[in-house]
Amino acid sequence: MVRKTVKIRIADLNVQIDTQSNYIKSKCSDYACDFEVEDITVRVEKSEIEREKSLVPNYPDDYYEFVCAYRKICLEMPFFDRMIMHGAVIKAGERGYAFMAKSGVGKTTHILNWKKSFPDMVEIINGDKPILAFDGKKVIAYGTPWCGKEGFNINSKVGLDAICLLKRGNENRIQKIDKTMAINFVFGQILLPKTEEAALKTLELASRLLENVPVYELYCTQDKESAQVAKKMLDMA
Repeated sequence: MVRKTVKIRIADLNVQIDTQSNYIKSKCSDYACDFEVEDITVRVEKSEIEREKSLVPNYPDDYYEFVCAYRKICLEMPFFDRMIMHGAVIKAGERGYAFMAKSGVGKTTHILNWKKSFPDMVEIINGDKPILAFDGKKVIAYGTPWCGKEGFNINSKVGLDAICLLKRGNENRIQKIDKTMAINFVFGQILLPKTEEAALKTLELASRLLENVPVYELYCTQDKESAQVAKKMLDMA
């Protein structure tokens, strides 16, 4: 099968993907970019697709290639002062907020409550796997085509002003917490490479994230009030 070259720009990096289908090109169309020199090049082999298929069956090969390609891209990110976060990032006005949650808590429901409550000012940068970059003490969150089954993403970026750890509750309440209380939760939501050099770099970046971005704990219901309560506190971050 003749392979195709897809060129995209994500997190201000030039990424080239050698692919066997048009699926990646279609999914990444909003990030297409023509460049002469790439920062990262990835290629997914058939054996990698088969391995992924054995773990999570019943999807087309094109989908597995898409997943594997991002994993390979992500494993290169620490060497560019970037890391992948499992969570959602929204832009509310000029401010950026990240939401992390364990599976099934309702992360998507919560960010949609922000859209419902503040439709004219909220954009979902990425609904599941944004890239975080570090510029001194400033943390920048980027949209990517890899964004969860809902497909929430835009080719944009926003400075990260707060991280919110979502938990289910019978009422909506939010409080700022010390970074030592957030370490285990946050470290559990990042992709940790297997190679020692990349893993150590990722842990360093995660520590910088907690040092420079305030963290809040939000117990929330599924109604729109959860977003309104959160915004009132986070806007003061």
